[in-house]
Amino acid sequence: MGYVVGGPGQGFMQTFRFVGTAGQTVISGPGASGIFLNYTPGFERVFINGHFQTRGQDYTATNGTSITLPIALDAGDEVVIEAVSLFDVANALSRDQADLRYLGRRNRVVNPAMQISHEHGNSAVGAGQYPVESWFFSYSAAGSAATLQRAFATSPAGSRHRLRMNVTTGKTALTAAEHFGIQSNLEGVLVHDFSFGTSRALPVLLRFGFAGPPGTYTGSLRNADASRSFPFSFLVPSNAGGVDREYVFAIPGDTAGTWATDTHNIGMSIYIAIAAGSNFVGANTNAWQDGNRITPFANNFLSAGTYDLFDVGLYLDLSGGIPPRFDVPDFVEEQRRALRYWARLNHSVYTQANTTTVQTFSFPVTMRANPAVSWSPSFTSNVAAFQVNNIDVYGARSVLSAVAGGAAEWSGLLTANARP
Repeated sequence: MGYVVGGPGQGFMQTFRFVGTAGQTVISGPGASGIFLNYTPGFERVFINGHFQTRGQDYTATNGTSITLPIALDAGDEVVIEAVSLFDVANALSRDQADLRYLGRRNRVVNPAMQISHEHGNSAVGAGQYPVESWFFSYSAAGSAATLQRAFATSPAGSRHRLRMNVTTGKTALTAAEHFGIQSNLEGVLVHDFSFGTSRALPVLLRFGFAGPPGTYTGSLRNADASRSFPFSFLVPSNAGGVDREYVFAIPGDTAGTWATDTHNIGMSIYIAIAAGSNFVGANTNAWQDGNRITPFANNFLSAGTYDLFDVGLYLDLSGGIPPRFDVPDFVEEQRRALRYWARLNHSVYTQANTTTVQTFSFPVTMRANPAVSWSPSFTSNVAAFQVNNIDVYGARSVLSAVAGGAAEWSGLLTANARP
């Protein structure tokens, strides 16, 4: 079924304005707005100096690009042409086609273009840390040495940032419990309409860009407790080492397991593995299975080198395995979105001697869940005690107590962490 705005057979109206010259009888070309006149014959209205003109009597309009007048204009005459575009039913979208074009385009990944880095900027980080918001270094490989950071390099889709892993010391064989990769946890509300864990589970598409040394790499989609996994593999050919390549995986919906659909729990995690020990090897590839699996086969060799991850997308698969174009998110909107997970605030509080002052403050945006708040002072004077309490998703309060005999001041940074 198609949906028509403005009634059957109609589309939208476009207005063209022209200022006549002495003796002019043909109106064509660009109007005052710079847009060239175009219309469907029989679906136009013409006004000269505000007076309606009768088609076939006061003007002729047959070719869709010009209007001919039987009486020449005077200099300065205003000609206004209103053109109604036709709606072609053949171009209507069915509901399924509309779902494909619009619903299937929504990327569920937070910070998919690695733009936002509130905590570390472009600094390199170690295991367990977030070089950019929503992406952390999942790294456990004793004896190896590596860092992960945001880097500047334009991707094939036009994004300016990526995650760059620099492995300076590799490891010949990871032990059974060791792993090495990059992970993002998605809160349940972002993927609730996937309907995983039910008979209505829908297929999804995972896409990402990767560059690294030649070899076979792996990854996985998992639920919150890693009791359900979909391990997959991808190849960097021998002649494509260090070259940006895009990988796309069509993944069926999982009808088993427990999948959170709220804001307080992880709904799904994406893991891109450089190497993983035998504890994480799945029974087969490209299939849902029980257990914490991030590789479909033995992949425990960690090679020194540089590995890039960029332009990650997770979508409902409404197109039979064809992903939408990767769109770089609007920076300001993505920044606000990222602030739901981690925020830094400047904070100052003052109190008189022998007193306690309570000061409430708000977070920049409503947090995903009640955050853990930590603080780091840059200046203190006569402070007996400082703490933050009454924390919720909207804000908290600080409590400052002064020592006897002097006013107290505390200034510094507060961080609110509500990462899933």
